[in-house]
Parts: sequence; structure tokens; C-alpha cells
Amino acid sequence: MAKETLPVVLSSTKNVGEMIDGISKTESVVASKGISNGAKIEETTQDTVKNGADTSEATSNTSRNAQIKEALLQIRKVLHYVDHEKKIARHLLVVKGTLQALRDPDLRENGEQSTTEDIKPILPTAHIHQEDFQIQIKKLMNDNKRLRVQNESFESANDGLVCEVDTKQIELEVLEDEMRRVEKKRSQLKDIKEHLELSRKSTDDAFKLLSSMKKEDNTNQDNVITLKKELKACQAEMKAINSKNQHKGCEKKYSALVEENKHLEKRITGFKRKLGDMMTEMGNRTTNKRRHGGA
Repeated sequence: MAKETLPVVLSSTKNVGEMIDGISKTESVVASKGISNGAKIEETTQDTVKNGADTSEATSNTSRNAQIKEALLQIRKVLHYVDHEKKIARHLLVVKGTLQALRDPDLRENGEQSTTEDIKPILPTAHIHQEDFQIQIKKLMNDNKRLRVQNESFESANDGLVCEVDTKQIELEVLEDEMRRVEKKRSQLKDIKEHLELSRKSTDDAFKLLSSMKKEDNTNQDNVITLKKELKACQAEMKAINSKNQHKGCEKKYSALVEENKHLEKRITGFKRKLGDMMTEMGNRTTNKRRHGGA
């Protein structure tokens, strides 16, 4: 909150500082006039000392000029570091003390009363600038009040911005959680996709094997049909042989054909068993794929 209002406050206090700097320059002019008059007073007092006069008046004027110099030094120190309302208030107090010193030019450190003849050139200038200083001080106080009101409005607006930022931060955290869940789902989908690719490859291999087995089965079926035809031919031949009293030879041939037929039937049974195993394996793979897809 202080970060947003600080540039505005600093800008405003900078303008106030420029106004105060103008006051200090005017004060410097007053002080320089007072110091020059004091120098004249010191020359006069030196002549009176040579003539045997009292030096208490020169001491009092020198002390008053030293107070003015000290007040100006404090003003410059405050102006060097003025960046806050408390320091502005401190500067106003210093200006007030300086004006009080200018308002009472007869003030002495040791409580002595000085004559007004030697400081008559300073009094008109001090009173003229005193009114200007009071006007400037009132203007500074009004600017200070205005800046305080602006600062309060900026703080209230900044509080609203802070609340809005907090709300946006909460929304951002919710969106980040949602993004993490989306990334997790994407990772899971990628794993499922890889698993499906492997399953597809396995399915393609199984279909290729099944196709080759079907081709082999078709070949075996053709062989069986051919053998059946040969068996029928043999049976017909056997009947012919039987009719010609060649029953024994036909029986041997028939027995050989029966044995060959049994051998072929065994081969067909083996192929059918292999085909059943392949179908069972494909059914198991399909079931596993459905289970993984459901998970």
C-alpha cells in the first residue's frame, strides 16, 4: 500500500520543499542584511570600545545574529532530508522559532536589555518578511492538509486494489490447481495411448497369425476333400475288387487309406486346437484391454 502512495506523497512534498526552500532563501536575505548591519554595529562598537564605551550592546547583537545563523542551519538540514509529513512539521516548528526570534530582536542570552538604536535598520525588514512568512506557513499547512486528504483517498483506493489483487491471487491459485490436474490427465492419456499402441500391435500380430492359420486350415480342408474323393474312389475300387474276388488286396488298401485318413483327422484336430487356443488368447487380450480402458 505504501509503495503506490509513496510517489504521490514524495511529489507533493517535493513541491512543498520547493516552497520552503524559497522561504529559506528569503530568510537568508534577511539574515545577510542582519549580519551586514551587525557588522556595522560591531564596527561602531569597536569605535566606542576605543573611546571607552560599553561593549554589551555589540555582544547582544552578535548573539542574536548567531541565533539566526543556527536557525538557518537547522532549516537547511531539514530541507536536505524533507520527504515526509513529520519532517515538514519539524521544518514548520523551526520556521516558527526563527520568526519568534525575528519578532523579538531585543532578546538577549543573559537577560540583558539592549538599546534599540543600533538595530533600527533590521526591524522594518524583519516585520515585512514576518507577514510573508506567516502567509507562506498558512499556505504550507493548507497544502499539508490537502496532501493528507489525498493520501487517505490514495490509501483507500490502494486498499481496494490490494483486495482485488488478493482475489486475483486466489483465482490464479485455483487455475494453477486446475492446470496441474489437466497435466496429470494428459499424462494418464499419454500412458493409455501408449498402451493402446502396444495393444494394437499385439492385435495385428494375432490377426496375422489367425490369417495364416485360416489359410492353413483351408489348405487342410482342401486336402481332406481330396482325400475323401480318393477314399470314395478307393471304396469304389474296393467294391470292384471285391466283385472280382480281390477282397484281400482291397482291404489292405482300404486299411492304408483309413490309417491315412486317421492321420489327417489328427492333424485337423491339432490345427483346430491351435485355432481355439489363439481365439482364447485374443479374447483374453481384448478383456484386458477393456479393463485397462475402464481404469
